[in-house]
Amino acid sequence: MGQCEELPRGAPRGPPARPRAVCRGSRGAGLEERHAALTRRLAAKQGEKGRYVKLYAQGLVDDEELEILKMDRPQLL
Repeated sequence: MGQCEELPRGAPRGPPARPRAVCRGSRGAGLEERHAALTRRLAAKQGEKGRYVKLYAQGLVDDEELEILKMDRPQLL
């Protein structure tokens, strides 16, 4: 046979040995941009949640309004 080593059937195979540099090509730049965008969105959501919690703690938002908010934006609270 050639230079390839035959593995018996059912033998565990690990991940392919691939240099990290190959994975960091143009696709890596797109992933970094996406990560940055998602991080900004998460920070905005957390800020909005913090504002509503503060308004509720101050008594400016009552339980009914908070329930409506929870129904409108379930991912927020």
